[in-house]
Amino acid sequence: MAGAGSELEERVLRLAEPLAASLGLAVVDVRYGRRAGRGVLEVCVDRARGDADSPPPEPGGERREEAPAAARAGGQREETAARGGVTLAECEALSRRLSVLLDVEDPVRGSYVLEVASPGLDRVLRREREFEHFRGRRVRVRAAEGGRLVPVAAAAGALGEATASAGMGGGGDAPGVAGQARRMVEGELIGLVGGAVRVRDDDGRQWEVALRDVARAELVPELR
Repeated sequence: MAGAGSELEERVLRLAEPLAASLGLAVVDVRYGRRAGRGVLEVCVDRARGDADSPPPEPGGERREEAPAAARAGGQREETAARGGVTLAECEALSRRLSVLLDVEDPVRGSYVLEVASPGLDRVLRREREFEHFRGRRVRVRAAEGGRLVPVAAAAGALGEATASAGMGGGGDAPGVAGQARRMVEGELIGLVGGAVRVRDDDGRQWEVALRDVARAELVPELR
């Protein structure tokens, strides 16, 4: 599980953040790769957390007759936008502004396609900033081979219990922790706590796993 992006991705992130903020948006992630033999720069944006429950603002500015390919591919549908999601017009507006700035700063070598899109209902999370941005959303977190999600109380007490056990001549895992561990937990994302992803399940119990031990974490679509 990645914690930070490449130098190129981080540079584009810094360029995009103030432009997104001016539109009431937040940059969730920036990814650069190759698709069908050409460079693709993906910028994922969402409603800024402070505006998450507010209706989308009027985009302002001019409209193009045809949306950019990136916006067409990743923009939210109208019913999602009405619930506070990112609108197609906002993706277009940010794409236009960012394109101009990228032409000036020229951080990407060679030709590439810029795609500005909303996260999607079942987005896979990989960056630290994503686990913070999507706090409160329903997620499914699966631990990697050798990793595990443990109850928060057990995780906090494991070190002390293991130390006490060692002092008594014992060994192995702290009592009770291994038996309670899970490979997968679904529930409300609390966020990152001390470098660990923390989730509250439907019974109110909190579980956590180190970010480096996450095999896959994804948003779970919620019916409203």
